[in-house]
Amino acid sequence: MRIPSRIVAGDTVTWRDFAFNRLAAPQDLAITAATYNLSYSFRGPLQAGSADVSGVADGNDWDMTLSGTVTAAFNTTSMANTWYWQAYATAIAGGARLLAGQGELVVEPNLAALSGTVYNGQSLAEQQLAMVKSEITARLNNHARTEYTIGQRHLKFEPMAELLKLQTRLELQVAREKASNAVQNGLGNPNKMQVRFGDRMPRGTDAGGWFWGR
Repeated sequence: MRIPSRIVAGDTVTWRDFAFNRLAAPQDLAITAATYNLSYSFRGPLQAGSADVSGVADGNDWDMTLSGTVTAAFNTTSMANTWYWQAYATAIAGGARLLAGQGELVVEPNLAALSGTVYNGQSLAEQQLAMVKSEITARLNNHARTEYTIGQRHLKFEPMAELLKLQTRLELQVAREKASNAVQNGLGNPNKMQVRFGDRMPRGTDAGGWFWGR
């Protein structure tokens, strides 16, 4: 299934799913738009946003569309949320159904619909990292501490060594998120080192005795 893993509420989202072979036995059963309909069901944190959509056959494949009205109902808040989907292939003749795939869909808030609303664009990892840093700083300065909770962790009672480990893990997660966002925005991966070789070098030998030159 080629559905995006992340969308923005209110956007019209389209993708094409290609014909495939059945994953369970018999695996040689071809699933194509000529003999099967393809549909998706979405369920998540907002009951009113639950949706079922069907693909449009194009040759052996299916064109899928989530309208802006559908995705707008996926998230009416100022925080990203997660939806869950299952895709089904249903035989045109006989109606036998099989699971074609399943996964998660992160839905970002629609900023255009949040006028007059305070918005925090930090990811959950960024918010948690800020909490950990705040707790570490408070301890170093002997200040009164706020009782932050991350999952089952109460930061006020966590040993400093564990806080430092948690800080490192969250910093790595935030860095991965930022790299992923940069790639999605066409800016390239900031963590990927690029080396540029010139087309001209002076002749000579380096300290190790290797000959180099143009």
